[in-house]
Amino acid sequence: MHSFRVYSARRNSDPATNPPTPAALFHSNSSVPIKPILMCFVCKLSFGLAKTLMSHATGEHGVRLDDEEKRILGQANTSAILQQVGKSKEPVISFLEP
Repeated sequence: MHSFRVYSARRNSDPATNPPTPAALFHSNSSVPIKPILMCFVCKLSFGLAKTLMSHATGEHGVRLDDEEKRILGQANTSAILQQVGKSKEPVISFLEP
């Protein structure tokens, strides 16, 4: 069983709702499962590749990934989820830290 913290690569003006992302968040870690976790919580789907999660997020949910999100998703063993947040329930990509 693994526990994860959820972080967003996007920044907003309120640090209480979007804490700084730790520098080690996107580096390989021996306690991370061998296969990354890539899920769309909106559709209850899981993916084998970050590229397919990105395609699903942009095509099905209209998510616009910024350059930092694309860079992070391009790294090996990155775990990410697509979830709805805020009052508007806007779908966003979030990353998982072991």
